Amino acid sequence: MQAMLKEASVLGSKILDFILPFRCPVSGELVDHRGGLSPEIWSALDFIPDSICQICGVPMPPAYENIEVFEDMKCEHCNDNPPAYDMARARLKYSDTSRKLILKFKHGDQLHLVHSLTPFLTQAAIPFLTKCDLVLPVPLHPLRLLKRKYNQAAILAHAFAAQHKIAYAPDMLVRTKHTKPQTGNKINRKSNVKNAFSVNPNNKITLNGLNVILIDDVFTTGSTANACAKVLKEAGAHKIFVLSVTRVHHE
Repeated sequence: MQAMLKEASVLGSKILDFILPFRCPVSGELVDHRGGLSPEIWSALDFIPDSICQICGVPMPPAYENIEVFEDMKCEHCNDNPPAYDMARARLKYSDTSRKLILKFKHGDQLHLVHSLTPFLTQAAIPFLTKCDLVLPVPLHPLRLLKRKYNQAAILAHAFAAQHKIAYAPDMLVRTKHTKPQTGNKINRKSNVKNAFSVNPNNKITLNGLNVILIDDVFTTGSTANACAKVLKEAGAHKIFVLSVTRVHHE
């Protein structure tokens, strides 16, 4: 019965795609595939350059732009205070255009935008994609999930895991503390997420020795990713790779 329902859903989607033309989710212009972005929107996106900190992924200062990327290139913060995660990558800077995409997806119930955003995750994940065993989303607290109706990170993580045929564990991490919306500087954000996450004791997957991709929509200061990584490593995970669509760049 489930197989029949799945086939019917796929067929219905194909019929709908045939009837309704594909349009850019931001500009509304016609595009050639579902989730496609118009040339105008694509050209307005601000891509993260190659010269980045090899740990947290922050763009390095302009003086590094023409320097060959070295494996040990680190920003000052990661050099002085290495994070719990092993590597963080995003494809886009959090600019006006990428912000529109994220907000439509995150708060506008436009879940079809997963087709637009997942390719950016794939591009950003190239350094560690073949090394990973498990994909997890950054969790929402049940009260926030009830209010928002869905976890945008979970939708992205599910689509990414399915595309690359990697095991997906949506309930591995739980948010045990109903934190305030993440605002303010790095110190405030770090305090906000302290002791906010735990590994679900009812999850049947053992983390021992696994390399994990942790997915979120936006990487801001890394406080949330760091808090999640600490919990996962305490539970036995080997390496944690943080993956997001966009990244806020603090000057």
